[in-house]
Amino acid sequence: MTAFEQLQVMLASCSGAEADLDRVLITPELSTRPPRLPDYRAENEALSVLVQCLAAAPAQVLQRTCELALDLCGAHSSGISIEEDFEGKRVFRWQALAGEMAPYLQHIIPRDFAPCGVTVDLDAPQLFARPELYYPYVRAIQSTASELLLIPFKVDDKPVGTLWVMSGTAEHRFDREDTRLLTSLSQFASAAYKALLTQKELEAEIIGHM
Repeated sequence: MTAFEQLQVMLASCSGAEADLDRVLITPELSTRPPRLPDYRAENEALSVLVQCLAAAPAQVLQRTCELALDLCGAHSSGISIEEDFEGKRVFRWQALAGEMAPYLQHIIPRDFAPCGVTVDLDAPQLFARPELYYPYVRAIQSTASELLLIPFKVDDKPVGTLWVMSGTAEHRFDREDTRLLTSLSQFASAAYKALLTQKELEAEIIGHM
């Protein structure tokens, strides 16, 4: 199936929702769940890894961020979704993935029918429970999606995508500490991403003047 055909299937599933968005969007629960104690040592080690990655292999920073988010949050999948235009439609592309969903790297989802779209529009962390009830295509991507936590991924203080983690079991629930960790990782990764974009723009400009 081509990327365009995949997108059409996802858009067709818009009418197949089993529940309203209000039922699966449970962000207020983040403020009522007792957060686990912070592990600042693990967080500092993760940021140190990203610093080293930025120096040695900057193109791998997004992927490394997902891998670290997976470990720090005890998630089953994690990813970074960036908004772009695809054949005249706005979509999110999974630019980096780790965990169970890793095989779907570079796949796209519709911008206006995705948890990422809600998060970017609200420009704030969002928590979903059983997102497949409202987004049927999630079931085909990951059969067990208990919770999905998303953080805005920003460039120049503007949300251009999300950093997210997904839990595959009801026993593992995200809390405010997960939100804090993802925010920290997202701030670093977005700065690295902006630097990469600037580098690509400069290279394109140089080639254009040759």
